[in-house]
Formats: sequence, C-alpha cells, structure tokens
Amino acid sequence: MTKKVAIFGDSWAYSSFKKMPNMQEDEDVLTFQILFDDVGITADNYAIPGGSNLDTLQQLKKYKDNYDIHIVFQTDPVRQNFVKDKSRYILDRVELPKATNLDNLCEIQLGNFYQKLNNLDVSVLLIGGCTKLCFERVPKQIKTLPESWTELMVPEFNDHYYYWVDDTIKLFNKANIENKWKLSLSDFFVYEKKILEKNHIWQTSTDFSWCHAAIPAYIKMFNKIMEVI
Repeated sequence: MTKKVAIFGDSWAYSSFKKMPNMQEDEDVLTFQILFDDVGITADNYAIPGGSNLDTLQQLKKYKDNYDIHIVFQTDPVRQNFVKDKSRYILDRVELPKATNLDNLCEIQLGNFYQKLNNLDVSVLLIGGCTKLCFERVPKQIKTLPESWTELMVPEFNDHYYYWVDDTIKLFNKANIENKWKLSLSDFFVYEKKILEKNHIWQTSTDFSWCHAAIPAYIKMFNKIMEVI
C-alpha cells in the first residue's frame, strides 16, 4: 500500500493555476499534496516552477529516499538547452547532440533523461506534463501513464514535445546550424502550428489556465494516478 509519495517536475506539478485578466495567471488552491492527504497518503512536492528535466533529476537525487513512489512530471525537453543569465534565459553554449531533425533532438535528450532517471534505482511513475513522453525511449522498469496531461483532458489531441514558440524557434535555429540541416524559417512552421494548437486548447478550456493545469485537470490527473499506484 502506498503511504508516502514524492512529486517532481515544473510548475505543472507544483500547483493548479487559474486564469487572471490580461493573460495573467495565479496559483490556485488545489495541489497534489491536498489531494493525496484527502485519501490518507502523505505527499511531498519538490517541483521547481520553471525547472527543466535536468533540474528534476537533481531534485530526485537530493530527495529520493524514504518514498514508496516518485511521481515525475516531464517538462518540455527544449527547456534544458537554456541557462539563466541575470533575469532572462539564453541558449546554453554547449554543443547539441547530433540529430536528424528537431523531434529527433528532443527524443535523444529525453532518452538521456529517462536513462539517468532509471539509474537512480527508485520506483518512478513518469507522466507527460506540458508535453508528451517519448515512449520508445522509456526503460521498461519505469512505469508511465499512456497520455500526457493535455491528452488526458482532450483525448482527440495528439501531443508533442513543445511548449512555447519563442524558445523552440531559438533551439531550432541553433540545431539547424550545428547539424547542417539547411532548413529555412518556413520549415519551422510545422512546429509552430503544433504549439499554437495546444496553446489554443489551454486558453479556451476551463480545464486549464492560460498555460497550466487548472483545478478540473488536477482532479482528473489525480484520479488517473490513483488507478496505477
């Protein structure tokens, strides 16, 4: 029986959010800690708003002991390629892995994340938060949910690896140069279209705030988690 869980990820795992005027958001009252407490399970939340998957790994290394299960919400893989410079994020100077296209680059980086996650040798439930998982690269020892958070709420939607246009196009341009893809900005349109489609779902749904899960999505995700732990 599960008695104690640890939660990791970014702002999607940290708290529910609500829409505010002028495309602003605010944290709402519901968290996973409250939901788990209601069913007699202790939950500690180590999610970092704005954090990358690499930040999640560092949190897991620090706080992995003494839990029955570790619930890990994957954030977008693009984020790990940026570093904070004063008050803004800029592209890291580190050379990118060799990849055939942007999807492949994300899949390589996610595969590395999953392997490091698996090497921690703890019980993990891996969930696609703001983006989908790359199921082909998840080690068989790691338990997953079959859909991302957006797919859970909108089953007809096929999720992808991307969150915001601005960061994604910066990574696309860097990878295009380093990998010599010889693509133009018009080739980025397929990614931009996917991102804007997902943004539109969030912005027009009561299940989401402008770009996070709202209370109804939190409740549905919690119920889904309880089916498998």
